[in-house]
Amino acid sequence: MEQNNSIITELIKTLGSYGVGWLLLGLILLGVFLILYKSILSNPKIQDAIVYWFTSKVYKVGVKDIKRHFVFSDKSKLKNKVDLMTFENDSLKTRVFRVFFSTKLNVDTEKLKAFVNTDFKNIEKEELHIKMTEVIEDMKQSFNEAVKPELVKLCKKILYIMVGNYYKQVHAENCASKIVEYVMYAPKGFDEYRTYRIESLLYDIELIRDSPIYDNNNERIYQFLSTTGHSIEKAIMRAAKIFQDFNGEIDHIFQEQIKEISKT
Repeated sequence: MEQNNSIITELIKTLGSYGVGWLLLGLILLGVFLILYKSILSNPKIQDAIVYWFTSKVYKVGVKDIKRHFVFSDKSKLKNKVDLMTFENDSLKTRVFRVFFSTKLNVDTEKLKAFVNTDFKNIEKEELHIKMTEVIEDMKQSFNEAVKPELVKLCKKILYIMVGNYYKQVHAENCASKIVEYVMYAPKGFDEYRTYRIESLLYDIELIRDSPIYDNNNERIYQFLSTTGHSIEKAIMRAAKIFQDFNGEIDHIFQEQIKEISKT
């Protein structure tokens, strides 16, 4: 901070040495720059786009760069973050949300891998935009289909710990169905935050389509992977904080299943 103040002070002194007119002009330009920086240039997305634009002019994005994108190479790091996700004094909630986010991570990365293996070299950017939005929708639908079977596995493990072999398959499936319904669609649940993330992604994808800074589809796809990768990472890194106040209905769901098991 002191260094920045020193630079500004020296700049003012230098401009002042050329006269009041130059000093006033310099102060006006400095003020405009600071306003732009605070309102526009400080936005991480805009910073990323500017950095990308400069680097892309020096280094062209190729197919190998797309295949080695961080959205794929960082999967193990993010999986570790999911495995360490913890809600204090609530082990059932912890295990359920680990399933939700490990499923999301697996589905999203697999869908993106399939996407980049498609040949986009000769298609128009409008068609590429449509395919990008289709991937986002496919990720959503595939997660919806994949998460319940994973929760059935979890419910089996937990019910076995609670009641031994006295539970039946139907109890685990009922347990998983109720957890999906609750965690997904309760107020401030998974789907509410997912909807916001998807809306943000779709907006960013439109910017990729319309931006003049991308010269070809490789560059557009690389930026799409970056945007999607940052969204996945943010969702996982913030999950424990976002769902910290999500109430204890998960415990109640398991207790209901134990009551049903005891009846049979």
